[in-house]
Amino acid sequence: MKHKTLAALVAIGLACAYSSTADSAGTAVSITGEGACAKCQLKIGNECQITVTVAGEGQDVTYYLKENEETKKLGKQLCAERKQVKATGTIKTADGKFELTPTKVEIVTAGRPDSL
Repeated sequence: MKHKTLAALVAIGLACAYSSTADSAGTAVSITGEGACAKCQLKIGNECQITVTVAGEGQDVTYYLKENEETKKLGKQLCAERKQVKATGTIKTADGKFELTPTKVEIVTAGRPDSL
């Protein structure tokens, strides 16, 4: 009887964890990190794409920003040099990479963001 109760509790816990992860995938988040062009600066892509690398605990995480009107505002600034960037948007995983669809992107200078 104890094993059935434990199994039921584990199943309920896993179901709750899965549903909360699925819900948070569509919520807006803000990240701040080193912005760079995947092709020109990081040498990991075949075409220009903005990335933001955030220092994590033990390992850095790189987010690939989907091209839209917000990323177009940066132009080729991040192809020439790396800059601190703050990006807000929704995150999903695609092909094993973190992909952020930005609703706002800004260059951070001297501790404060500059709106583009």
